[in-house]
Amino acid sequence: MRNWAEWDYMSNMPTSRFGFTTGLDLKQFDIDILFDRYLPQRFLGKNINPEPSMAGYSLLTARIAHSRNIKGILMNYFVTGNNLLNVEARPQNSLLKYLAPLPGINISLGISKYITYKKLSCL
Repeated sequence: MRNWAEWDYMSNMPTSRFGFTTGLDLKQFDIDILFDRYLPQRFLGKNINPEPSMAGYSLLTARIAHSRNIKGILMNYFVTGNNLLNVEARPQNSLLKYLAPLPGINISLGISKYITYKKLSCL
């Protein structure tokens, strides 16, 4: 019965992917770009019915940040964009892959702070 209902591979396994990231630091600005390519699933599982393979997709993410030191507190102002190619991305390992894809273009603005400490020296 198990041989009929299941195959050699589990369902909802993560897909193969590759990508690259690059960054640039200019004085107080940081620019980062990340590209990921998700391939169609090759090894499919089966629970009663064979699992269909979802299409491959590419995701592009970019982040621009500006840092300022205000009274010993490092403030980081940033803009982040996800899925800038606005592709329909349905991860193979998602339980909601048939109901909802990943969000389309997503732009985020934010401020974060880091407290900087002075180094103490002991004699």
